[in-house]
Amino acid sequence: MSSKDLEGTRSIAVFLDSLETLKQTGLVSENGWKIWCMDWLRTSRDADASLETKVQVAKSSLHQMKSIARVLSSVSASLESSIDYVVKQSCDIIRSFEFNALPDDIIARIFELYHEEYRNVIDVVDEGDASDWIGPFRAANVLTQVNQRFRHIALHIPILWDCVSGTTRHAEEMIPTLTARCQNPNISIDCDFFEGMSTLSGAEFLRLLPPASQWRGLAICHQGSRKFFKDIQVVSDGRLDSLLDLRISHGREPWISDEAEVDEDNESDEDDESDEDDEEEEEDGGDGEGDGEEGVDDGEGDDDATSNLAESYSALLATWRFPKLKRLTWEDTIPSPVDCPGLQECRIDLSVNDAGWDLHSLQQFFACVPQLEILSFSFTDIVSNKAYSNNQILEEPVYLTRLRSLEIYAAGKARGSFLREVLDLLDMSAVSFLKVSLLHSSGDSKALSVCTRDWLLGFAFADNLHDRDFPNVLDFHLCLHEKYSKSVPPYTHLMRCVPQVRNLVLNLPGFNEPSFLQFFEYCKELRSIRLDDCNSFSLCNLASDLECVDQHQLDQLERFEIGGGGASLLEQKNRLERCLGTKFVWKA
Repeated sequence: MSSKDLEGTRSIAVFLDSLETLKQTGLVSENGWKIWCMDWLRTSRDADASLETKVQVAKSSLHQMKSIARVLSSVSASLESSIDYVVKQSCDIIRSFEFNALPDDIIARIFELYHEEYRNVIDVVDEGDASDWIGPFRAANVLTQVNQRFRHIALHIPILWDCVSGTTRHAEEMIPTLTARCQNPNISIDCDFFEGMSTLSGAEFLRLLPPASQWRGLAICHQGSRKFFKDIQVVSDGRLDSLLDLRISHGREPWISDEAEVDEDNESDEDDESDEDDEEEEEDGGDGEGDGEEGVDDGEGDDDATSNLAESYSALLATWRFPKLKRLTWEDTIPSPVDCPGLQECRIDLSVNDAGWDLHSLQQFFACVPQLEILSFSFTDIVSNKAYSNNQILEEPVYLTRLRSLEIYAAGKARGSFLREVLDLLDMSAVSFLKVSLLHSSGDSKALSVCTRDWLLGFAFADNLHDRDFPNVLDFHLCLHEKYSKSVPPYTHLMRCVPQVRNLVLNLPGFNEPSFLQFFEYCKELRSIRLDDCNSFSLCNLASDLECVDQHQLDQLERFEIGGGGASLLEQKNRLERCLGTKFVWKA
């Protein structure tokens, strides 16, 4: 045995002797040196011991304690490795055992929290998207497949079963089980999916559901389907008394489940149309002309404006009652007047380039929703349809007394003239929150400048070329998105529209800065300004403008924040701090 091994053996022996001493004292020792260095204790107190002896004993004691420390380190490393090994080998069974040991009510609450978090994640990814109905449905099914106990618990938690989807495999067997768990379901319908099914028709699907008076949400996606509105009329008699959320979409949208592979060419719908046309020809003496109610008005080749919804369906919708409806979404469809007096939130998305939109019907719709509080528009590739829109527009814009929030999004080939015509339908004087988001996707800098100016002027000026007025807007968000070259939008025209704004948020990547001197000139009530992703602002103009602002207006300013993308402003950070003091917040 080597000397190193002998030394290690002696160290272990001393270590074990020390542990025995600790054991005899009940593992408690106020003075550790009495255990680890007793030789030094005796020698240091021996008056007869020579200095040489004390030095030798001190070195020996230190050497011995360091050897013990190395032993302890080796033992500790071995122990930690063993702990990691046992943890990896046993963590799953421990977690499973501990979780299974929880009472049923605690597990039920965990399932509810899981469901709520799942829905929240989907809402963040795509707020307002109908996938927040389909996703939790799948999550609930996963829970029921873990084991028998989980299945029993999950089946008795109604919130897990608040979605009914006809796109589910084995829908005819599953839907009755789901409806037994949720008395007020959300119904998501892809009309063209059902037209292509051989096992379950739309009418059969609706008959499997709880009574229509109990539905909480209804999403309808169609491509000119002839049957579903009538099917819903049959099962509901036009009374959807519990409905809170209604969405009507023309065309296949991303939120439709991937399990529902819609025939893009709509062959089944064309077959149905040809069959019905044959029947109409026989009834009408073979002239091929029907009563016109069934054809979907798509706006192509017609001289009249369109809502992208057949007149018969619009008339049918007008007879339905939605006494509790709070949220309404129209996608590529102009809303018709609907009996929903309590409607609070409406979203209108239009993206069909060749449709001559019926703005008269849109204005009539606004006139029938006096309680509306939140309104958002999204326009993509929309051209102006002035020839259609001005024929029957009401002389006075509709005044929605409770409208507090307005959001406008434009992209692609959307024209500023169309934006102007839509905004002219409404009196905006009640709005207190305004957000304008514009996305230009062309690399042509000239096209960018022209398009952005077209959008913003369409927003800022009414049809009579007077400034559009938002007299009560307190919060204004302006987001201009582009990636190519610098541009200077007509900021001044915008700020004249919101004279009372208090909180201003600018997100202007790629755009030159506005004149903040003019901002304060037109907006005398500013309290806070936030700049997000303003990466093309110049290095000195911002600070120079603020240094020239009237001191009284600077005094009433409470916060000036520079957020992400403000690296280009770093050189003037000190100037801004001197000008604004503690009001200045740098988060770039």
